[in-house]
Amino acid sequence: MKHIIVTLLLLPACIFSIHAQTVSPARPGPSYYFNGFVDHAEKNADSAMYYIRQLAAEPKFASLLQELLHNSFAQSFRTPPKADTNQKIYFTNKRRIAEQVLDSMLAASNKTLVDAAQPIYYWAKAMENENDPPALSRLCNDFIALLRTVKYPDENRLARYALLIHKIVNSKQALHQQADEIFALTMQALKENQPNINTDSATRQQLQQRAWYRYLYAYTNFVNANALVKAKNDNAAGGYFKNAFDYSPDLTDKANSAGYFYDMLFLFGKEKDSFREEYLNYITNNSTDTANTLSMLVTMALTDPVHKKDLQFFYNKHYADKGSFDDFWLNSINNTAKELPEDALVKLAPAEFAISAIKGKWILLDFWGTWCIPCRKEHPALQNFYTHFSKTQDKKFKLFTIACRDTITKVNDYMKKEKYSFPFAMANSSIVQEFNVKGYPTKILITPQGKYVTIPFSSDWLNFVKQYTGL
Repeated sequence: MKHIIVTLLLLPACIFSIHAQTVSPARPGPSYYFNGFVDHAEKNADSAMYYIRQLAAEPKFASLLQELLHNSFAQSFRTPPKADTNQKIYFTNKRRIAEQVLDSMLAASNKTLVDAAQPIYYWAKAMENENDPPALSRLCNDFIALLRTVKYPDENRLARYALLIHKIVNSKQALHQQADEIFALTMQALKENQPNINTDSATRQQLQQRAWYRYLYAYTNFVNANALVKAKNDNAAGGYFKNAFDYSPDLTDKANSAGYFYDMLFLFGKEKDSFREEYLNYITNNSTDTANTLSMLVTMALTDPVHKKDLQFFYNKHYADKGSFDDFWLNSINNTAKELPEDALVKLAPAEFAISAIKGKWILLDFWGTWCIPCRKEHPALQNFYTHFSKTQDKKFKLFTIACRDTITKVNDYMKKEKYSFPFAMANSSIVQEFNVKGYPTKILITPQGKYVTIPFSSDWLNFVKQYTGL
């Protein structure tokens, strides 16, 4: 499971008194309260509340508060299905303290804290009363009332908890009407509030929000489709399977998977970031439209190249007379890739690097920094890739890395110390903006025709490059 890494740092706000020559204590930064809450949430409810109150008191820490409560604290109410006896005892004690913390949040005077805790409370109570239909019914009525008052389903991850509660309630025959209402309200809200943003210029927060809305809406369609198939109504399921396919994470969403990662784990208990295979299976069993199947396989392979072999097999079986698969694959990439910023890579010190100078080759750009721990961890693999692939495939492929937020001295010292020889240039502000680099490392793959795709951070970048380029 991924861990939350807090990287927010605040400079101490020291106030100097000229007369007394003393320094007042600095107010701790948000990471202090975040980590303090995490450290005490399993030990002492009162101590945990001290830290969470401090975090909730600052509006500028709102996003961090959301991450803390809904991605970290909420896990206290989940017990792994395969937990052994000792683990169950541990999780039982952890939940007991979490329930005390949750009660204290709901009794707090800070409205932000109360509102953030409410969805977790309803979910926790639904699990607690799972075998008490009357109590569960009353809880559903209250939760439905809450659903109707909230404008956006991403407020306090409300849609996530609605779907978790639906999974509990939907198993009770007597409560199907309430389960259906919870689900319908949630699905409609997700549909109506899909973010319409320019992904090339959007902020990381906007991109993660887009990924969240798309994933949960895909999930609701997936649930509806499966329910119809179970009811032997396969014909009606097709539209829902198609929506689940269309809204499954694309390359942009995968690059911002933090937006939906924890929702995925809460809903499935494991990583499942796509519902595309289900639609492919549905079409395979219910349609003879090879063009539609080919289109779906292209989408799947471009999003996750692990499906490229399936695409190649299907293409060679049904469309071999249309031309070679390699040409078809390259055209498919270029048809969906982004236009390269014009002259974006000219005059980057210490070496000039112009796309026009190496047109007709694949180019892998890697944005990194000596200060970036994930970048440094990747560098042995990057050096190996440069040595065994890039240098030997020079007529077809070029690797170029761009050091960001660094100095030439630091980079040279780092390269010399680690004995790396892959080529690099120093970034300027325009190159980072042109490619909308949101984090590090970021890898950009440029086609021989001058289009580019951003390789998702969470993906196996080496396999991605090999599959895309055919190296």
